[in-house]
Amino acid sequence: MNCPVCSNEMIEKDFGGVLVDVCENGCKGMWFDWMELGKLDEQHEGAGRALEEALESPRVNDNDRGQINCPKCGKPMHIHKYKRAKAVNIDECYLCGGFFLDSGELMLIRETFMTDAEHAEYVEQLIASTPGVPEYQEDLEKRYARALAMLHMTRFVRPSYFVPRMLGKETFDDKSLVLHDILEQYKKDPSSVKAPELKALLDKYKQIPKEKRTPEQRAVIDQLSPAY
Repeated sequence: MNCPVCSNEMIEKDFGGVLVDVCENGCKGMWFDWMELGKLDEQHEGAGRALEEALESPRVNDNDRGQINCPKCGKPMHIHKYKRAKAVNIDECYLCGGFFLDSGELMLIRETFMTDAEHAEYVEQLIASTPGVPEYQEDLEKRYARALAMLHMTRFVRPSYFVPRMLGKETFDDKSLVLHDILEQYKKDPSSVKAPELKALLDKYKQIPKEKRTPEQRAVIDQLSPAY
């Protein structure tokens, strides 16, 4: 594989269990296949002389070079900030998921790596500082609240509500509203909610496919599973 910047042949190096293609005889840039960069972006990750040499390479980044093409699939790569180091621009291929780092950028990523809390705070600041986003979020919350209110009000005229009652059966709406009330009560005062009710809520959420669970549902499962 040839380097996307200087066209020299890249050499595969072992960075302590992670194989990385390095432009050893050229610009010292590095190519990371999908998921590899995440295994080396913290200072305690990786090992070996090859990694030490890569980290010792001086910072070289030509901001005027323009867009480069992916050395794997040939598609144009996209430049953006690294998610865990807001001071570092990296090149990413959106097709194959690979990353290209210029010389010195891996060291800078490791030195400025953000913890989960720092990253969450940074994302919140970024969203809050983006024009129109806070107003959009506020409007979205209001629209969601109105939709829930309308759904609650109109349930009495839906066949799914009154037909089961005519047959003397419990409806899905009844179960959903009860479980929702239980969860809200649990958030306010966990000790006031009985164990059978929590077990029912946990069982309900576990029946939902993992890929379709909301963040709230996943949090409930993580919180209640150890107790059952």
